[in-house]
Amino acid sequence: VPSQFVVLDAFPLNASGKLDRKLLPEPVFEAAVFRAPVTAVEKIVASVFAEVLGVERVGLDDDFFALGGNSLIATRVAARLGQALDAQVPVRVLFEASSVELLAARVESEIGSGARAALTARVRPERVPLSLAQQRMWFLSRFDAVSGVNNIPIVLRLS
Repeated sequence: VPSQFVVLDAFPLNASGKLDRKLLPEPVFEAAVFRAPVTAVEKIVASVFAEVLGVERVGLDDDFFALGGNSLIATRVAARLGQALDAQVPVRVLFEASSVELLAARVESEIGSGARAALTARVRPERVPLSLAQQRMWFLSRFDAVSGVNNIPIVLRLS
């Protein structure tokens, strides 16, 4: 995928009618003006981007994927943002709003909603209930008792 595009009225051709690469104009690079994060949420999003991507400075207009992010790193960013903002941040949001400014605006409404309930110790019941998969296997074994579909034949020698 090209990183730059230059719009031309016509391609420069040589005497044989082929593209003359030497006459193609050089792309003009425009330096974007750096806009620093202002709000607390924007600062958190920018710092998470910088930390995960290993970039020194991240501004409001910086795009996660343009800075070198990918779908695997996006999961880490979503998890760290969720932890920092006490919110559930789905990875999908990062794909829909990949700049610091847009992502901060999308996540701001979710702040404090609580990522997940904390795990706590509970009293273990005397008879532990079966999981849904275990219930299904029990039902199928009772429904068709002669089938050996879930049996795994092995030979074992114990001493």
